Amino acid sequence: MSENPGDAVDPVAGALQAWQSAHDALGPRHETTLTALLALAEARQNAGDTPGAVRDAAAVLDVRREALGPEHPETLVVAGAVARWRFLLGDPAAVDQLRQLLPAMVHALGVEHTDTLRAIHVVAYVEYPDEDPGSRLVRWVRLCGAETRAFGVEHEVTLSAAYMVAQARYDLGDPFGASSDAVSVVMYRRQRLGEHHPETLATQLTRLAWLGEATGATTFVLKSLDELITAAGNALGQDNEITLQARYILALWTPRTAGNDVDWISEWEPLADDLARGLGDEHPLTAAAREQLAAVRTEWEQDLDEVRSLAFELFVDMESEERDVDQPPGRDWGEPGNLDDDAVDKVTEDADDERSQRADLMENVVAAKKALSRSVRAAGNDAHETLLWRYFLAWQFWEGHEFETAGQRTRRLIDDCTRLLGGDHELTEASRTMLHFVDTQTWTGLPLFWDGSAKV
Repeated sequence: MSENPGDAVDPVAGALQAWQSAHDALGPRHETTLTALLALAEARQNAGDTPGAVRDAAAVLDVRREALGPEHPETLVVAGAVARWRFLLGDPAAVDQLRQLLPAMVHALGVEHTDTLRAIHVVAYVEYPDEDPGSRLVRWVRLCGAETRAFGVEHEVTLSAAYMVAQARYDLGDPFGASSDAVSVVMYRRQRLGEHHPETLATQLTRLAWLGEATGATTFVLKSLDELITAAGNALGQDNEITLQARYILALWTPRTAGNDVDWISEWEPLADDLARGLGDEHPLTAAAREQLAAVRTEWEQDLDEVRSLAFELFVDMESEERDVDQPPGRDWGEPGNLDDDAVDKVTEDADDERSQRADLMENVVAAKKALSRSVRAAGNDAHETLLWRYFLAWQFWEGHEFETAGQRTRRLIDDCTRLLGGDHELTEASRTMLHFVDTQTWTGLPLFWDGSAKV
């Protein structure tokens, strides 16, 4: 036997060879040939060739119906498989076929036979999505128990039923119970399918959404969503729906504070663009993100006006003190009082500059985030170019005196640079230098290590 995985026999090719040998030696209707053809159909289905699986299994079904009768156990097993696979292909008649087969399957095979349970599972999935959540919960709990006995707890059929139990519990108004039920589905799908399989990631996203709804946006939930975004982006792509959904939820649930105001608001513009590109202009998430973007833009303009207004008051006080000007008692907010025209012009210009600097910070951050998003899509999360854009973005926050956001981003950048580039790399060292400026809240004196104009 070869030890090289590349030399392993393709299951479909092996099954095809076995069927061809039986066919040539025994003829097309011999039971050995039919068994081999059915094994070929299953191999095709496992490989994702559902049309080929249906074609081969239907040929076996025709012979068994003729030779054994339509209600013989071996006929029913094949009939159930053909109907299930046709359902996966979107055949609208497939569920009716399964429904008609079920009484005979229960009688001939038993209610907990694996093929009977598979048929019941499909029918339940299609027929009862709008059933009362309490009745649906009982139905899926019973089916999950039967499938656990028949397939084992780690089988995908069982896990699918367990997920439907969680969904029914959520629909009953118990998001915490639903998230708890989903934990085992995530765990076993990680073991069976892999940590980065789409089904694993989708279940993890739903589980976190349910948990966050129940407990609020805890540190655990937000950190787990952030990790999921990276994992889904690496495995499925930045424009995948799971990745984008996770980004939307994280942006929506991240608390807005005085320390992260610019970071929070600036997240919505690149996110809305990415949702439109990945999911389309008409997708509900795209529409929701654009509504959120319009709202935060309005709030931001109001914030800028408040910044200017506050700056104007402070500059009036400063100019009055510097010029030794007495202001009248009860001077109205926003009025220059006894300042002369030259002083008023200076105060007005300085206040406008404060507003302009704040507006420029937002524009620079949004531009940097869009550039970072392009880099992640083109090169990946771990690319050197992406790390450079992350440095530039953190530097923008430092320059804008957004020290809380700059510190959070720089600490994560240092961890990733150390992991990917090494502790002695110049970008790692530059990031450590920036963190010192951030932690000491030093406002000036930090030159850019990289400004986006050239690769390092």
